[in-house]
Amino acid sequence: MTTGTSSHRRNPATTSSRRRPSAIIAARLCQKPCAPRPLPIPPIAPISSEKVWACAPQCTGKSLDAVLHEITRPQVLSRYTQGIQLFDATRSPAASAPSVTINDGGAIMPTHLVRVHDGKGKRPLLFPFHDVHLATQFGSVSAEAVAAPFPQPEGWQHMVDIVLPAPETFVVFRDYIYTRSVDGLMASLLPLPTHKAKMLQRGATAEVTARFYAKELTGVEIMSRAALIHTVYRNAIRLGMRDETFWRCLLLAWKISSRALQIWQAQQQQRQSS
Repeated sequence: MTTGTSSHRRNPATTSSRRRPSAIIAARLCQKPCAPRPLPIPPIAPISSEKVWACAPQCTGKSLDAVLHEITRPQVLSRYTQGIQLFDATRSPAASAPSVTINDGGAIMPTHLVRVHDGKGKRPLLFPFHDVHLATQFGSVSAEAVAAPFPQPEGWQHMVDIVLPAPETFVVFRDYIYTRSVDGLMASLLPLPTHKAKMLQRGATAEVTARFYAKELTGVEIMSRAALIHTVYRNAIRLGMRDETFWRCLLLAWKISSRALQIWQAQQQQRQSS
């Protein structure tokens, strides 16, 4: 006769595969230092002018390069961002928008509301967006999903559904697209407390930056940055993010975090052996 306790025994293999994140991080920190492994650059499908025209009819007849040149001009970016701020101000005082000062009436209001979620039933995050940015930045977002009546009724936003592994990091993409700030992107990928960020030399090389992080942060803190970067990387693949500068920053941030962890581990082993 079998006892009732046998059905409650844990499978060691199952238990080890479900270790808590803290246990996984602790195990990783105890490993011997190894050379940083680069993230592979995935093939990103090109975006056609026809897709841009279908999503943003006001751009019909313009080449993709011409559209990108126009929407990334600082004066035009400011108008787009002002539109997002004005839209968010009408929704909720706690709504998030890229930081920019509203100084005139030239705001371009968003045409779409992006609903970002993980497809598992969690509450979605909502981001106001413009048709032309959805069309030119995300290769995996189809023209059919973005296409909306044109011209749209005033004050009306077309809903676009986007499923991502980590919806909470979509804000990194949104902020970069609407600011084009490399410094802002790197600060999002490799965050530092304000007082430590001021200590980091502007324009420092990747090696100098990695050594700074290894000195100023704990191993767990470095690992958390690496996890964030890898999460953004997975989302970028899913979105089909086409911006080359974004990818260069992402891969540089990964290189820095990996190298910082390698240096930190070597320092810890040196201290233990001395």
